[in-house]
Amino acid sequence: MLNKNPKWFFVDLFAGAGGTTSGIHMTDDIAEVVYCINHDKNAIASHYANYPDCVHTTEDIRTAALQPIVDLVKKLRKENLGCKICLWASLECTNFTKAKGWLSKNADSRTLAEHLFRYFAIDFDMIWIENVREFLHWGPVRIKSKEHKDYSELLLKPKTKKNPEDAYWFVPDKRFLSVDYNNWVNNIKSYGYDYDYKILNAADYGCETFRKRLFIQFVKSGTKISWPSPTHDKLQKSGLKKWESVRPLLNLSEFGGSIFERKKELSLKSIERIYKGIVKFGTKKDSQFMLSEYSSSHSNSLKSPSPALTANPKQKIVTVKFDNEHFIMNTNFNNVGSSIDDVAPTMLACRKRHYLITSEKNITNHSLIKDDDNEIVKKLKLHMQQNNISDIKMRGLYIEEMLKIMGFPDNYILIGTKTEQKKYIGNAVPCKQVKKLIEHSYYANVA
Repeated sequence: MLNKNPKWFFVDLFAGAGGTTSGIHMTDDIAEVVYCINHDKNAIASHYANYPDCVHTTEDIRTAALQPIVDLVKKLRKENLGCKICLWASLECTNFTKAKGWLSKNADSRTLAEHLFRYFAIDFDMIWIENVREFLHWGPVRIKSKEHKDYSELLLKPKTKKNPEDAYWFVPDKRFLSVDYNNWVNNIKSYGYDYDYKILNAADYGCETFRKRLFIQFVKSGTKISWPSPTHDKLQKSGLKKWESVRPLLNLSEFGGSIFERKKELSLKSIERIYKGIVKFGTKKDSQFMLSEYSSSHSNSLKSPSPALTANPKQKIVTVKFDNEHFIMNTNFNNVGSSIDDVAPTMLACRKRHYLITSEKNITNHSLIKDDDNEIVKKLKLHMQQNNISDIKMRGLYIEEMLKIMGFPDNYILIGTKTEQKKYIGNAVPCKQVKKLIEHSYYANVA
């Protein structure tokens, strides 16, 4: 007998530590993740610790055994008449994203999407793809010609963090932007799928982080493509709710140490970002902000969501302490901070820290200008003197705070080193956003 509201079952090819699974399982028992694949043993161990009923395999999606998935899908379709079998793939974004900065683009890693075709024998009813916006421009890479005149070692020395000097730099070839992407989409459509995509900001759906990502739907005939309307807006336009604040998720009683008493001195660029953030937020009552290297707004109020966290999160919470005033600083690029009343910056998977910075009065005075201070340090200290600030404190975001920002359930279990755990959080899709996407799509199809 056909179920009136049949369940949706998901296979997650890049399951990580369970961000997508958490969002799907937050739905009202309409969807369930049943099979998870990831190459990272501690990520899979974390996933299993929270969702033991899923089938877990530690494999590379390019070589993972397909027969167990085929057998499970047959069983589900037999026992749940009318159910839909869905694939979710949050493809590796490292070699597409702008957040990678100057590093060489790896052509092989950019082709992971091609390996999805080996799964099509399973005949999924729906395929969800999540990636950075730059995935839309997927195409061939070329050597950056001005780097070298001699191309003899082209294949031997790609430019990487471990090999930053005397190496070739691969970049997308602008003459062929989107060529590979369009071919890939057309190939999937040839299997009988309809296609659509949206670029969605997690903050627009009630998440405490503004994280813009590309979402793609491929659906078989008889299944509708539908996208949820935003529920929140930065300026509360059209009667929408205001973006959620990251402030309630942060432990603002923990300030961290003085930026002037670090064993390793901050870079001049970091000092400049702190200075700009304090100028923007640090002379006002309750001035707290988040500085984010990957956020285009540079500094963000804590009344807003956090800038996107990465797998190497660089956000720093900055507290300019006029009666405990804070802001969050992300050390990436030229960001100057964000208020903790805003959403959090995007959390990325590169494990750079987000810091909480505190500026205090009436303690050991670090605003005294020394002869050997750099110009930007002198500029910062002069501003401190003019505003009666004697110290600035800074700390990174705690793992517990990062989990809350990304919407993970309370008491979520992560296994691995702190560096690994931060990577898993930064790689995750915000749980509330996944919940909204799946719930909306489900009810649009059963109505």
